[in-house]
Amino acid sequence: MNSIQPTAIEGSASLVPLLPGQLTSTLTVLLIEASGSLQAVIKIGLGLLANAQVHTVTAGQNWPTVLQDQQPDLLLLDISVEPTGLLQTLQNAGLNPRVPIVCLVNRDRTYDHLQAHQYGAVATIAKPFDLQDLADVVRNVAEQHHPVEPSS
Repeated sequence: MNSIQPTAIEGSASLVPLLPGQLTSTLTVLLIEASGSLQAVIKIGLGLLANAQVHTVTAGQNWPTVLQDQQPDLLLLDISVEPTGLLQTLQNAGLNPRVPIVCLVNRDRTYDHLQAHQYGAVATIAKPFDLQDLADVVRNVAEQHHPVEPSS
């Protein structure tokens, strides 16, 4: 009998790795996040938990161009530092409406949650967040916006 041995990151027993066959295709995510260490954690975590290939840029880079060139399945945007500027840039970037936006916001700033939704975010995640919760939101948003056709 074959048993599935999921891979886990040492010291992260709470991670529930993606099992074979859970998602049929790789999800492409563009992450705009200022912290390099948080970029690395999200990239590894979403790779394991949401079958996502995560491309990263910082808010200081020319991310609207990267966004148009990459055409990701989902945009994950940290607006906890400078919400208004990033959201206005996002609105002016002429983003393809099929690309859903998930924003990372400060837990104690309700205004950021409301502002993110006003600028088109379909979901917000409060920082600090649980990586499993982030992966669940990313998967759910991706499934709602890019439904998988049932195989016959």
